[in-house]
Amino acid sequence: GLPFACTVNPALAANDRAPLPRTDAPRRVLVVGGGPAGMELAVTAAGRGPRVTLHEAGGALGGKILLAARMPTQQGFLDYVRYQERRLADAGVTVCLNTRATPGTIRAFAPDVAALAVGARPRRPRIEGSDGANVHDMEAVARDDAALGKAVAVVVQDDHVAPLAMADSLARRGHAVTMFVQTNSPAPVVSRYALGTWLGRLSEAGVAIVCMEAVTRIVLPDIHTRHVYSQRASVHGGFDSVVLACGGVPDTALQDALEGESFDVHVLGDAYAPRRIVFATQQGYQLGKLL
Repeated sequence: GLPFACTVNPALAANDRAPLPRTDAPRRVLVVGGGPAGMELAVTAAGRGPRVTLHEAGGALGGKILLAARMPTQQGFLDYVRYQERRLADAGVTVCLNTRATPGTIRAFAPDVAALAVGARPRRPRIEGSDGANVHDMEAVARDDAALGKAVAVVVQDDHVAPLAMADSLARRGHAVTMFVQTNSPAPVVSRYALGTWLGRLSEAGVAIVCMEAVTRIVLPDIHTRHVYSQRASVHGGFDSVVLACGGVPDTALQDALEGESFDVHVLGDAYAPRRIVFATQQGYQLGKLL
């Protein structure tokens, strides 16, 4: 009787065992963004009859999945992207890569429905010094767009796996990594079994974890913290670089620019709320059923 969800097959959670009925009034649907939410929406909607086009700004589908797949042990995510690519082709979705949508291009396309799955941008916490030259967000590091020194502090304000994977990756590339976590254990929403695997890998790679310490100031080489319960202040020294693993905030620029348009506008995936991938595909599937 427990709730169940599947990232790869969101129909299971909805108990949709039979093919979805085709619509009697197919509409012209434009999906903006080729991440997990956008891909699932495009496939599901096209299976019901609408003419679906997907615009992806980058040169490949997958969104942030492509960054996740760069982390150790996470290459299996690429199998999911290839699976969705096959489904998109089979469903007859027109996929346009290297196509950045703007309010003007969307209006020129003249869709009946525009579904915005444009993702989120990295969240910068309100920590003094977080805008320093040697402070980088996790996405930039995953893209290899940031030069890091030997000793790296990872500031964690994300309750899931991503900070663990980043710390693991950095340590295995030769960095001395220390994670600063505000909770009494990292990744509190991850199941104990999966978390045990990650903690074992981090221990093996030599990652140090400082728990229940909120970072209050970054003045390299020092990291200033405060214990979340006692409020006792501490200083941790010897760091060359900082990586911010602090989640994301929705990218709402396109949504705001399209407010009041004559066509329907929907927002999904991280552009709606940055969460786990299972929520993105579930949302894409449920919206696709309605179009």
